[in-house]
Amino acid sequence: MDLTIHSQIQSPLVRTLQSIPTNSANFVHGIPDNTPPFSKTQIRVKPDSGNPDNLNGILTFKIPQQGHLNNAYLVYRMYGNKSTGNEVSVFDSDNVFNFGEGIEYIEVRSHNNVIQRIYAEAIPFEAASIAQGEQALKNTLQGLAGYWGSDGTLIHQPPRYTRPTYQQTPTLATGRVENVVRDFLIPIPLSSTFYLKDNFQTRMLEDLHIYVKTRTATTQFLGTQAPTATPLPVTNRHDLELVLDFVNFHENVEEVIRNENFKPDVPAALLQSDYLKFAALYNRSELVGTGGKNVYYETKLNTDALVTDIFIVPKVSPSTRPYVRPQSMRNTGFYFELRSSNEVVMSGFKGELDGVEARHYSTVTRQYQNEGVLPLRWASGGTRIRLGLNNTDEYFDGGISFQSLVEPTLVIRATVPVGNAFSFYVDEGGNQQYTLDSNPELVEFDVILKRKVMLRIDGNTGKISKSLES
Repeated sequence: MDLTIHSQIQSPLVRTLQSIPTNSANFVHGIPDNTPPFSKTQIRVKPDSGNPDNLNGILTFKIPQQGHLNNAYLVYRMYGNKSTGNEVSVFDSDNVFNFGEGIEYIEVRSHNNVIQRIYAEAIPFEAASIAQGEQALKNTLQGLAGYWGSDGTLIHQPPRYTRPTYQQTPTLATGRVENVVRDFLIPIPLSSTFYLKDNFQTRMLEDLHIYVKTRTATTQFLGTQAPTATPLPVTNRHDLELVLDFVNFHENVEEVIRNENFKPDVPAALLQSDYLKFAALYNRSELVGTGGKNVYYETKLNTDALVTDIFIVPKVSPSTRPYVRPQSMRNTGFYFELRSSNEVVMSGFKGELDGVEARHYSTVTRQYQNEGVLPLRWASGGTRIRLGLNNTDEYFDGGISFQSLVEPTLVIRATVPVGNAFSFYVDEGGNQQYTLDSNPELVEFDVILKRKVMLRIDGNTGKISKSLES
């Protein structure tokens, strides 16, 4: 028997709690929350395949069969370097999508069948949805924006997580090469981990794996082509560790759960989310007023999915460099339109969508969730458009079925002052400054659709399949 559970069985306090009536019926499938002795354990997993030195590859992690998978996150160290040659890296501070420079998406798979793929651009919004307090939200978002993992030549061993990237701008002496190491803590917002009742019981499922797709970050494309200097830069790589939390219950309780939800020959059905990715590209510009310009970006959203949310994140992707960089647009005004057959389905300014339009509705009593939009300090990095009444997967509370739309199109209007737009830097032979009104083609927008799906779990074999794709 699990040692933690055994200790609770012997505890007079737990025995007393088990005898107290309770009105809670949503802890574990109708079992009162003070009834079952349970344990919570944490396991750290290293990649079982993939090469961390391959900057554009896939790292896989095997999920142990240790009970109900309750939480998952990545401890990520991004190794890079910079020099005073023609490759100087400039950080986009206060951007919760910084980790996305090195990670493209995260998947949970079963026998190579994708159960859920979460793009990096969706993770901060989902993490904000389930943060249960202001301080937890701040710390979670800072973990995504990153911490300094090095002081020039000195690499922090172990990571300190004490110096957020926004507090310091790297400086260089002439002819010197410095290590650039950044640390991130990345929650993996699997639908199955939002609520305890939906946690996967890994002991009765097929083998599960986490796949992480990596890509070259801005501080990594320099490689070893730096000027001769001391010390030499560290090897560019993605150092990842997966942390998993499991919950286990007493055998009697586990039997009740199994009999309730996974009856033989009766597959269990779980409401989940998945994500689709599109790119909004530059379309046209127009002068407005006496000194302004509207810059338009568009993308066709060709899907028949039932969509509950749209996530929009700006990025810079130079054609001559093998990286993408999430880019804050602090002095740019945004207006969004979702169109169908040239009719406006919904529209709004970013300020509206982040504020008065982000009201949370609930048709049932929920354990936790909030609006899921980014706080003001981080808001310039991305926007969330909510099409449903809530933003987690405990129950279905609305959305738009794109199957019913004719040529659905998202139009993004960015309004900037001419010649005084927000400036961004691209590593093109040194720091070259651009403005959005003069170089709109350097910017594109990742558009992520959050769609509802239904999972089926075979009670006999534990096989997971998507029974309803949209």
